Amino acid sequence: MKLKKAKHSSMLIWVILIAMIASKSFAQESKYDQVRNLYENFEYDKVIQLSSDLLNEPQLQDSLKINLHMMRAVSFFAKGNNEQMRNSFQGILYLKKDFSPNTRILNPTLVRMFNVMKLDYLQKLADEEAKKDSAVTISQIVYKKQISFGSA
Repeated sequence: MKLKKAKHSSMLIWVILIAMIASKSFAQESKYDQVRNLYENFEYDKVIQLSSDLLNEPQLQDSLKINLHMMRAVSFFAKGNNEQMRNSFQGILYLKKDFSPNTRILNPTLVRMFNVMKLDYLQKLADEEAKKDSAVTISQIVYKKQISFGSA
């Protein structure tokens, strides 16, 4: 009898945990849908405000974060805030460096701006990798010289 009660209570705990996780996920998707609806209605100030809260959610999927960053970029562009638009583009590239915007639905000017920024971003990544590689090579040379002097 006690075994059945223990089994029943542990099952109840699992159900509650799953329900909590599902409700949290549902709440995030509901907020995302709200932001998307505001975006589709050109309410850019509200898009910016609600999306910034949502982007701070650690469990939010990267694909949704990318979409939010893109909606924010368009919103900032429409408001003439190019600096914040670039920050949104950087957020996208940080999540997915090979991202390409949908050219059928995005303003061609924005696509051009994004692609220029993407090229700069990828060049900086390549430069940083080259610096890391050269630093490793230099440290290996120094280490090898230390070993050869130590064995002499």
